Amino acid sequence: MASMGDNATRSFAAVTNGCLYISFMLRYQNPGHKSGLVLTDSGSSKVYFGYHTNVNGLYMFEYPSAYQGVTNSMMSGVPYTVIARVDLDARTMACMMLTNQTGSMPWSEPATWQITKSGMVAARFDGVLLFGFTDTLHSDAIYDEIRIARSWSDLVSQGNT
Repeated sequence: MASMGDNATRSFAAVTNGCLYISFMLRYQNPGHKSGLVLTDSGSSKVYFGYHTNVNGLYMFEYPSAYQGVTNSMMSGVPYTVIARVDLDARTMACMMLTNQTGSMPWSEPATWQITKSGMVAARFDGVLLFGFTDTLHSDAIYDEIRIARSWSDLVSQGNT
């Protein structure tokens, strides 16, 4: 991962069609800040998935302003698995979260998601940015098991990371 200011970034081959599936474990430390993963295009933020103070829970939005959120009382210090799907052909995105208390990663793609959005404008992704750092000494979030795949089966496969 490269550093972009106080955030970590990673590039990948550009994706312009089909689906991207994303999962990551997130434990945010500071309820006063956003903590999540951003899909980027040439370094420009496009889509955000993660915790947001506006809803004190799972939040998904497309830059600059189209957003969806669900209040589900995410708690500081608890590890969550955030799972997202971006469908570039159907112009949709979806997101959900799990904890050890609410369930494990499903082996099949969920029929329903906690948050969905149609009419997505972004048409290309080539990187990720981990968001949730306020300065170089203190992190507002801890991330683990970051996975990006082109199919659900590749996302949940134990051989892929």
